[in-house]
Amino acid sequence: MKQFLRFCSGCILLVGVLGSCQPDGTTEEVGVTHYAYLDVRYLAPEQSLRGQAIFTQGDSVLSAQPLVVPGGASFMGSGMKKKNLYDDRIRYETTLKTAYVDSLRFRYRAQEDEPWQETSLSMSPVRGFRVVSASKQNGISVAVDASVDLTERLVLLFTDPNGEARTVVRLGPLSDKTIFIPADGLDNYLAGPYSLYIVKIKEGEFTQGKWLVNEHLEYYTAAQSFTLAE
Repeated sequence: MKQFLRFCSGCILLVGVLGSCQPDGTTEEVGVTHYAYLDVRYLAPEQSLRGQAIFTQGDSVLSAQPLVVPGGASFMGSGMKKKNLYDDRIRYETTLKTAYVDSLRFRYRAQEDEPWQETSLSMSPVRGFRVVSASKQNGISVAVDASVDLTERLVLLFTDPNGEARTVVRLGPLSDKTIFIPADGLDNYLAGPYSLYIVKIKEGEFTQGKWLVNEHLEYYTAAQSFTLAE
């Protein structure tokens, strides 16, 4: 899992990585003066649910300045710790041990005299998967029990017999519950024992009052082992 997380931080988090960069391509909305960057990561094997948030304010995304939200922020009813980042931004974060739920709630506000802003993010989990068949001659077939919408994608991470990571990405929407990797896509794959994780990712943005909310959600499955035959 540690290898997998290192890969994800370097490759598949294309937009909205709260710990390293602020998106600069966010759509401008009339009346928006505040920006919330909300990130959720769930690790199914550990039942670990992490929520992160960064807030800024200004006339545009590019000119927006870091915002310290009065009274702090909360995620799933739990207070979030405040951490100063290298570029003067402030990240709020908390990690919970819990079963996964589809509704993921943040609470924050821009000023003390304003009502609390309640923002609920939603993404269904990967309920399960299995490797149906796997050979270099005929390809790999993986049955996945998950719905994948337009703003979502699945990332399959294979670890080969030498411990090297190999990835396959499928963008939503996906109507077929089976992901097939043809034989000609396995030329550089070694035969032998493999492990496989699947990550479901959702990215998007929406307005809520004077806030423009940028969401990034990830769901990590447990690993399964299989053998890739010749």
